[in-house]
Amino acid sequence: MTFLNIAFAAMIVILLFSHGMTEKCFYEYACTFYDPSCDVYCKNIGFSSGKCVPPDPDVNYCCCY
Repeated sequence: MTFLNIAFAAMIVILLFSHGMTEKCFYEYACTFYDPSCDVYCKNIGFSSGKCVPPDPDVNYCCCY
């Protein structure tokens, strides 16, 4: 019984997070492709991960997922 309760609670949490979290890009946030600060920044504001997206070789921006 307790295992089912735990599994159900975990499922709700996962559904809430997957539903509430969408991709958000910060075009003013400049970063380099191998720079971990974008991932750290995204985790600090509640996203699960972040990565640098290179639209062109010169300017990269941070996208959170």
